[in-house]
Order: sequence, then C-alpha cells, then structure tokens
Amino acid sequence: MQTVKLRPLEMSDLDNIMKWVNDPEVTGNFANFNVPISRENEQKYLEKILASEVDRVFAIETATHEYIGNIGLHQIHWPSRVGRFALIIGDKEHWNKGYAESAVHSLLDLAFNRFSI
Repeated sequence: MQTVKLRPLEMSDLDNIMKWVNDPEVTGNFANFNVPISRENEQKYLEKILASEVDRVFAIETATHEYIGNIGLHQIHWPSRVGRFALIIGDKEHWNKGYAESAVHSLLDLAFNRFSI
C-alpha cells in the first residue's frame, strides 16, 4: 500500500482538477458527469464545497507531494454521523497502486478520530 497525505482541498487545486474532470475514463462511475464541465462551473462547485459545513473534501498527495485526486465525505449529518463517501484518483498513472486504499484509511482516521460535531 502506498502512503498518501490528505490535505484540505484548495482553490489552487482547480487546474489539476480540470486535467481529469472531463475524462470519462476517470469520472465514468460518478453520477452527473455525463456532460462536459466548464472551468467556471467547476470553480463554482469548488467554492461551494470549500464553504460547506456538511462537506469535508481533501486532496490526495503522494509521499512526494504530487496531487493525484480527491477524497471526502459529503452531505454529512453531524448528529447521526452519517455522510456520503467519494473518492477519485484523477491521475491514471496512480491507479491500482494502493493510493486509494491508503487515502481511505486516512479519511477514516480523520472521520472517526478527529472530526468534531
């Protein structure tokens, strides 16, 4: 399993996100990714996520600080501690190498040990 670091997603990640957000091979399993996403629309979505009280999204970085994707919990209902999980490794060079597994472990640690309600 590869080791990753999670860090809060930032507006400066937009350029990297745009490299894969319209690649059907990358986003094919996500609902509502059936039409091209403009940079403007992705920027609005990113601004909304960053300001959200019920979404916690993180950039996934390799040990060499290379940004390779996102992981997060969405639509969190804090009283019941329920949320919707999402993960995407946008850089196909990093598929099937254990990065997603490491990111899931890191997010679970954050969710169960560090998030406060």
